[in-house]
Amino acid sequence: MKRKITILTAFCLAFVVALVFVVSMRPSEISIRAMLPSEGESLKSNSKVLLQLAIDYRLQDLGGKLDLVVQTPAGLLSTKSVPLVKKEGSLELVEEIDVPDTSELHVFVPIYESGQTTSTVVDSLVYTVN
Repeated sequence: MKRKITILTAFCLAFVVALVFVVSMRPSEISIRAMLPSEGESLKSNSKVLLQLAIDYRLQDLGGKLDLVVQTPAGLLSTKSVPLVKKEGSLELVEEIDVPDTSELHVFVPIYESGQTTSTVVDSLVYTVN
């Protein structure tokens, strides 16, 4: 009987260790949960807009960063980096943007693991400009 309990305990412990390993290997994620102005809302050219984004993120390891990149079809308009010290969390990004005379404003939020210089994990949205 004691041997059966020991084997069962060892099996349970192995299962927990495997589960922790699998959960810790989940890929990084980023999601724009909410935004102001709302996606789909048109922006007025040659005006200022206060861009507010609620972001949820998860890193594979401790440490990293995310960027707020705003650009037009013609090129980069603004970029802002935010260091991340927790493995996962939520935060709000606020940036005042001068909307140029353009057709669209693209907002990208890539997330980087510590030491990375490129990322394929990104969330984005597009505003039309009138």
